[in-house]
Amino acid sequence: MTGALLVSGLNLARAGEAPQLLRTWQSPDRGHVYSANFSPDGKVLATGGSDVHLWDTASGKLRRTIPIADRPHLGAYAVAFSPDGESLAVGRGTYGVGEVAVHDLTTGRLIWNDSKTCAPMHVNPVVFVEGGRVLAHLGEGGTILCRDVATGKVLRKLRSEYGVYSLASFGDGKTLAAGSWTRGYIHIWDLASEKVVQTLRHEEGRNLGTSCIVSSLAYTKDGKALISGLEYKTLRVWDLASAKPTPAFKSSTRFEQVSVAPDGTTFAAAAHLLELPGGKLWATLPDSEHSDRGAVAFSPDGRLLVTGASGGTIHLWKLKG
Repeated sequence: MTGALLVSGLNLARAGEAPQLLRTWQSPDRGHVYSANFSPDGKVLATGGSDVHLWDTASGKLRRTIPIADRPHLGAYAVAFSPDGESLAVGRGTYGVGEVAVHDLTTGRLIWNDSKTCAPMHVNPVVFVEGGRVLAHLGEGGTILCRDVATGKVLRKLRSEYGVYSLASFGDGKTLAAGSWTRGYIHIWDLASEKVVQTLRHEEGRNLGTSCIVSSLAYTKDGKALISGLEYKTLRVWDLASAKPTPAFKSSTRFEQVSVAPDGTTFAAAAHLLELPGGKLWATLPDSEHSDRGAVAFSPDGRLLVTGASGGTIHLWKLKG
């Protein structure tokens, strides 16, 4: 199956590089697909909604479901594979309740879960850091908790003045970027010293009457830039050496997830594909009106892009090459 692509009039030269729709399927729970991630070898796709589903990337067949039977009202807003591909972290919640769990993908067993110290809200990003030995997620009272992946033991607690909504790391995971609940702040932490080593701020955050939740973050592949999305539909790419952002890209779509292509030339946010380093739009995937808060992720080899939306819809796109 193939699909048409809406391409910006300024970027028609790239139309030949546009992704082609390979497959569309429905999640069994028919709920919104909030999150998606590929395993490190690209063979498995994890999607999070009412439950977490593990799919065979090549065939699209469902391999396993990780149910949220004990808490069916919690949505799985974040899924992340460990760097070795042996475990899966899930962040889930609803307003007033948050939970983080780590599952062994070989045996299917639950390694540990916690709802007592998690942020009591619907969004709970999970990020593997420090070589995959540590999992970072949101704690109560505007904190970031860093836990031992094997045991769940809290190793460190980082406190933020403006609360935390989004997290991102890259490479060996020695630093962690945190997007704030208010004022448009992004703090970059050095995990060894537990100190903020750089602060960025969306200028829009100075307007107290404007919602300035930093709803998504992603590092570029070389770690020299950081992409951030604001709740009220603005994207920027920050050069970390100068601490200066690109001009804002604005859309009618809320940006809950951002994914960077392995070749470092493109990133995806909701249904939009944008160029790096400038953040210029070159294409918008069809059905973008259904992708608000939807999942987006590139495969490790850069050949596939997955997008998720309402009604349990999952699209798999083939990229150039």
